[in-house]
Amino acid sequence: DPAPEFLTPGETAAIAAACARIIPSAPSEPGAAEVGAVRAIDFLCARTPALRPLYRGGAAGLDEAARSLHGQPFAALPAARQDEILSAVRRGKAPGAAWKRIPSPVFFDVLLIHTKAAYYTNPASFRLTGYPGIFDPAHRKHG
Repeated sequence: DPAPEFLTPGETAAIAAACARIIPSAPSEPGAAEVGAVRAIDFLCARTPALRPLYRGGAAGLDEAARSLHGQPFAALPAARQDEILSAVRRGKAPGAAWKRIPSPVFFDVLLIHTKAAYYTNPASFRLTGYPGIFDPAHRKHG
């Protein structure tokens, strides 16, 4: 994997873990982690300065809540604990000073949108939706 352009290693771990819980993998299906959702988010942050405080603060908030509740960073927690924290973030109930600087429900909504966008625009997920891709001759328009 290429090095992140904007996110720090710790931020990358927290955001990647959150993406993996939003769209988890299944035995025969890739999840957000496998299609590189965190790389897409990092790419967006590197090119969209307005997103940087949201993701930097959101990653800090995930880790702060995880450490407060379970004594470990978010990425180190088991999936069930990560889900509890993400649910609290979505509802605006997660502990931590980071959430006083950015509204956790806004962070969650943006993370959800970006995770889904990264997932469903990746060719690895096309099979799941039945979309053959833009290079399928049946989907080309000639004019």
